Amino acid sequence: MKHTSGPWVAVGGLVEVENDNIPDICTCNPHDFGQAHLKRNVLEVLSNARLIAAAPDLLAALKVAEKAMQADISGIDIGASFEQIRAAIAKATGEQYETRHL
Repeated sequence: MKHTSGPWVAVGGLVEVENDNIPDICTCNPHDFGQAHLKRNVLEVLSNARLIAAAPDLLAALKVAEKAMQADISGIDIGASFEQIRAAIAKATGEQYETRHL
């Protein structure tokens, strides 16, 4: 793995590794890196942070989907795979998602 391992979380406009308080992934606020001329409203900054924070989860869900689409579904718990995909989408969009126990 070449990127910082997850899970990542959005904390305001920052994206951090879960369980630490260091903005070690990125900031989504252009003001934080001297680009105050770029106009981003607060909702856009927060949405960008959520989307970036969901990247490791989205990648994992896509890998599961790719394997299933290759018809190599032996050993894949389809219900759990859909749960993983739905949870990753909810994280990226800021929606609430309650995992169902299958």
